[in-house]
Amino acid sequence: MLSDEAIIALFSLVLTLVQLIVSALDSVSRFYLRNIPNRRQSERRISGTVNFVYRSLDTVCMPRRLQS
Repeated sequence: MLSDEAIIALFSLVLTLVQLIVSALDSVSRFYLRNIPNRRQSERRISGTVNFVYRSLDTVCMPRRLQS
């Protein structure tokens, strides 16, 4: 069985990978949408979603003693 520290480290690694994937998807979407003026609203919505995911993951990943 894995120790508590190993489980936390594994969970942090998974969340970091999710952040990297979301960041890459955001970069790709910005690249494809930057020259299309009619799609600016979509770009803002995607960026807002990515920001929400980052805020959520940072809250989950940060140990309680560091949040204050």
